[in-house]
Amino acid sequence: MKQIFIVIFLCVSVMVRSQDSNYWLSQVGNTSALLGGASINGTFDNSGIFYNPGSLAFVENTGISISGNAFYFNVYNIINGAGKGLDLKTTGLTGAPSLVSGVVKNKKHPDFSITYAIINKELNSTLFTVENNMYYDVISDNPGDEYYSGIYKYQNRYREDWVGIGLGQKFFDSKFGIGISQFVTMRTQDFLDNTSAQVFADIPEAPDYDSPMASHTFYDDFVFRNIGLVWKLGVNYQYKKFRIGFVLTTPKANVSVLNGKLIRNEYIDIPSQGIISYRASFREKIKTIHRTPWMFDFGASFIREKHMIYVRMMAATGVKPYSMLKSGTGNTKYMNLPDSDDPFKTMQDAKRPVVNVSVGYFLTVKDNLAFLAGLRTDFNNFDEKDLPRSSNYVPSIGYLNLYHGSAGTVWYEKRYRLTIGFTYSMGFSHGNLQQINLTSPTDETMLYGIPDHSTVTRFNQIGFHLGFTYLFSLIERD
Repeated sequence: MKQIFIVIFLCVSVMVRSQDSNYWLSQVGNTSALLGGASINGTFDNSGIFYNPGSLAFVENTGISISGNAFYFNVYNIINGAGKGLDLKTTGLTGAPSLVSGVVKNKKHPDFSITYAIINKELNSTLFTVENNMYYDVISDNPGDEYYSGIYKYQNRYREDWVGIGLGQKFFDSKFGIGISQFVTMRTQDFLDNTSAQVFADIPEAPDYDSPMASHTFYDDFVFRNIGLVWKLGVNYQYKKFRIGFVLTTPKANVSVLNGKLIRNEYIDIPSQGIISYRASFREKIKTIHRTPWMFDFGASFIREKHMIYVRMMAATGVKPYSMLKSGTGNTKYMNLPDSDDPFKTMQDAKRPVVNVSVGYFLTVKDNLAFLAGLRTDFNNFDEKDLPRSSNYVPSIGYLNLYHGSAGTVWYEKRYRLTIGFTYSMGFSHGNLQQINLTSPTDETMLYGIPDHSTVTRFNQIGFHLGFTYLFSLIERD
């Protein structure tokens, strides 16, 4: 009980940073993260509850682990993302512990382990704000240039926390470990998408105070709160210098106790095209839905006198397009929308199947010091084919495939171990569709330009990892 109170106290501000359409940007536990997340069948910081509960059976010590990312610094840049020469760029710096966990052992039952953990699995905060003011020939039947003012603001913040308990037991002459973890997950998201455009007559001395010749405004405010249950079933086989593990992660079972809200409206007034319209959707206290895939993990490790090699492969199934707000619940009000199902009324999501791989390396430098390194892929999981963002309402924009490298050290003493290291993540893409076009507007295209594929997207992230594990009994290393 004393350990549990310590865990709750230390986990008040737990955070990590992540992108919105990748499964593996952040790893749980610093030692595991520095191994590229490949330690599915051998962990050093009580993170087996997340990676493979079957490995819990082989933990020999009662202990508590605090693993954190002292900071993540990232730069996310979409060149031409809002039009030719108009880039979307965001930078960020954040940091806090990512895992606080503990293992409880009983001397009377040495083959049985109980583990508990509080994990902040994901935290994403992306903000793009851009404005373009210029003289441009927007109105087709008005000769000469008009004064154009276009604004785009995108903000997406979400967080996912896991609280769980795991059980592990040795079987078959202590060569097999079988375990199960159950997590209660809580996901929150605050999403804002706002665009506006106004066209004024060519009055250089006071364009801001002239009545607009045309205007367009779109406002989207989405609040999402969801609780669910996830189970992990793991098996770990250990034989001499070889280990192999398999983990099955279930899709999330939604628990309908939290709600979401959606406020969306669009106003268009373009007299030159004979267009004036207004539509709105207001929904509150709506039950939420968050679907996740089946995940299948396979891992192996090869142990030598001074070094270990880890490999891991994860396959995730797809998730068909679905509405994130449950129909028939909460308070709903529509204005100027058809009776039939309209994507304007909700938010949607979809995931495609992906396979990621990772490799980790552990080298014993001396009795109380080791070097760790890892590499891993992190392929984008959003299903653009089944749910195109350009014609649907999706609370994410991520489309990059990411790649990660890591390196660090772990220092052992009698009752604790200290982990220090760095990770580097990068992604690059070109030819993706612009988020919006504010540089070539026309009245025939609702005061915006037609988005093209001239973008170049770069993502770079550096993380500093700091982890601490305290053992209530002496360390017994592998």
